Amino acid sequence: MLQTLDIEETSEVLYRDLLHIEWAADHPAAVRRTVARLQQMARTYDIALDGLTEDAITQVLSGHPSPVSTG
Repeated sequence: MLQTLDIEETSEVLYRDLLHIEWAADHPAAVRRTVARLQQMARTYDIALDGLTEDAITQVLSGHPSPVSTG
């Protein structure tokens, strides 16, 4: 997935997918890196993030475990 983001660095959907994957895998450092990279991309290209992306960021940074990892 990271190689895909290197090629298509403005694909918000790919970042959102990666964010959910890292959260489900319980990789908090990777979650923070992905959020930072996503926010940097938005600043660089001066774009507003989609509401789904903003919600995903809030969810993964909430400190609650992923629903997938609590099973």
